Amino acid sequence: RKRPVKLRKSRLGNAIDSGNQAFARI
Repeated sequence: RKRPVKLRKSRLGNAIDSGNQAFARI
């Protein structure tokens, strides 16, 4: 899931982005 979360910088968006990056790293 690659969605531009720059439009909305919220705690949920940030957490999802971090989780996505960590998941993609594994």
